[in-house]
Amino acid sequence: MASKGMARTSSKPGRTKQMNAFGVGGARLTLLDMPGYGHGSRESWGREIMEYLRSRKQFRRAFLLIDPIHGFKEVDMMIMEAFVDMGIPYQLVLSKTDKLEEPKKKKDRLATPHINEVFMDVQGVMRDYGGHSGFGEILATSSEPVKKGINELRWAILRATGLEPKKKKLR
Repeated sequence: MASKGMARTSSKPGRTKQMNAFGVGGARLTLLDMPGYGHGSRESWGREIMEYLRSRKQFRRAFLLIDPIHGFKEVDMMIMEAFVDMGIPYQLVLSKTDKLEEPKKKKDRLATPHINEVFMDVQGVMRDYGGHSGFGEILATSSEPVKKGINELRWAILRATGLEPKKKKLR
């Protein structure tokens, strides 16, 4: 999302153990990276994170990352339900969509879902939740081999915070 070296990353899941805050745009925006709720997570993190999100008056939107290879897990559904129940605005982000590109080998086609199938699944889940995606736009991102959807995600963050540029009126 930001400059290289700004935040530590790992190829292994479950490495983020605490909330990390990054000041953006002269600290007009604080971006929080929070521990995930999958591999290596602790139950207490979920309670602490939800309480934090609920209690922040300046909070604008949560971006819920979904790994499209694994699809929606039960815990993803629980998080979305909690967001709706607590009035926390959120937006879905499909990460690693580069893994959904058309597989090179025929045998891989059976194991890897195609991006259209994933979007249909996401839309079905949103219908089941009465359209409560918080924001109807579902973002898709990837980092390999080319960064796709990253600028769209940045723009969504700016829109959520009200930092998007004002449109000039034509005379």
